[in-house]
Amino acid sequence: KSLGFNIKLTTQGGDWYVPFLDEASRENQQVILDEGNAFSENFSPDLIIHWSLNYKINKAKTTHTFGLNVLNSTGYGDFQGFEYNFKTSEVDETSEVIVIPNVSYKISF
Repeated sequence: KSLGFNIKLTTQGGDWYVPFLDEASRENQQVILDEGNAFSENFSPDLIIHWSLNYKINKAKTTHTFGLNVLNSTGYGDFQGFEYNFKTSEVDETSEVIVIPNVSYKISF
């Protein structure tokens, strides 16, 4: 029998983006990008953690492995763009967070 734990730490992000014009976006009720300053600002990098836990049972003719893997356990959100919010009359940053848990069982014979 054996127990295994793996962890992967990654720094990701720092992507450059085109800023928006706040006042012009409010007046037009849509996101107006500042094309004159294209890719002049960037996001701060974030820490992403992936980890896995495995339990292996060795028998005479078979091996059973139970596993739990979690990708993006810190909930890092990938930048998707800017959207105009009509309720607040502000421009909001949109991002997509995907956390992927995976439970597995493997038998080897």
